[in-house]
Amino acid sequence: AAQPSCAMVSCHDVGECLVGPAPGMSAKTKMRVAKWYYLAGFVITSVLAWILRDYASEWLNGISAFGTCRESSATDQCMSQEVALRMSFANCCFFALHFVVCFWLKRDTDPRIELHGAFWLWKTVMWAGCIIGFFFVPSNALYGYAQLARVG
Repeated sequence: AAQPSCAMVSCHDVGECLVGPAPGMSAKTKMRVAKWYYLAGFVITSVLAWILRDYASEWLNGISAFGTCRESSATDQCMSQEVALRMSFANCCFFALHFVVCFWLKRDTDPRIELHGAFWLWKTVMWAGCIIGFFFVPSNALYGYAQLARVG
């Protein structure tokens, strides 16, 4: 039986792909969907970082992890930099884990292909959890990444 093309993917297949492996989708289709998913995620996190950086200083002031910024003379600028750093580090950690899991993924028959091209709901929850969680990490815990990010 022929594998469904991108145009032939039914709502049922997409629903399966959201929560688990999608056995009816070809590996090529899964890779195509993955590219668009990560592109959309990048755009969303970039816009979210911009919004939080420019407009959420009052909300961020209530988070205890931003205590170092409250003691600073340039509170708004410090919080803006902290937001960008935390969003960047959350994305870095999420994609580093994804890289480790999918390293040397070459064959369509590799079971890890499902980790890259399916489980969208769980990956979205994990990605959002990384981003939200890093807003509660103390600033001094991010110091090493901040120095690394200056170079790279």
